[in-house]
Amino acid sequence: MFNKKTILHSIGNGTISSIDTCIDPVFSEKIVGDGYLFTPRDNNIYSPISGNITMVADTNHAFGITSKKYELLVHIGIESVKLKEQLIIPVVKEGDTVKQGDLIATIDLSKLKSTLPSTQTPVLVTNLDGKQVKLLKTGLVSINDKILEIK
Repeated sequence: MFNKKTILHSIGNGTISSIDTCIDPVFSEKIVGDGYLFTPRDNNIYSPISGNITMVADTNHAFGITSKKYELLVHIGIESVKLKEQLIIPVVKEGDTVKQGDLIATIDLSKLKSTLPSTQTPVLVTNLDGKQVKLLKTGLVSINDKILEIK
């Protein structure tokens, strides 16, 4: 039987590292799911996969994206749920369809850096159901770089 792989792309221009290195144990211990850690270099956040926007958090800090097979969580920044200012501006809403590489949010990176403990942004697959992930690239990346393989 043919086992097709699913690829997650970078959500922007920044740095990729293993989810294990996240400063928040909820993410580093993979309690929510497995994936990769993105640290942004600019103000744009893009969809890592094609699918539907199934959730935009009330505080705009997290996005749920459902593809044909997987449910993803993009969580912008550490402790960003506590933000009082509008430093994350969604350009999508629940129910929207996105393609991999579509802009989903803009951020005020300089203010996030001075407000949050970290701008580390976990990108997680929350329904792996026994599937394995493989990190394809670490270090500096650009939008559309292939980052994670699910098989």
